[in-house]
Amino acid sequence: LFATDLPDRAEIVAKLQSYLAVRMQAGLRARQLGRHLMGFFHSEPGTKAWRQALSAGADPDQAWKAAGQMTTPKL
Repeated sequence: LFATDLPDRAEIVAKLQSYLAVRMQAGLRARQLGRHLMGFFHSEPGTKAWRQALSAGADPDQAWKAAGQMTTPKL
């Protein structure tokens, strides 16, 4: 359980993107998921761009690109 490597944020955003694609086909709006991700990059460079993109209704992949694909340590 505790010996498992945690995924980095880039991997999580990629998985969220595929999840969001499936959920959007079922009627979910990107903004409905995005509001739960606002603090995902707290205190990291590019956080403001991430939050602004999500607030504007961007999906996580678009927000990731808007934030300059932040390079962060593992969670």
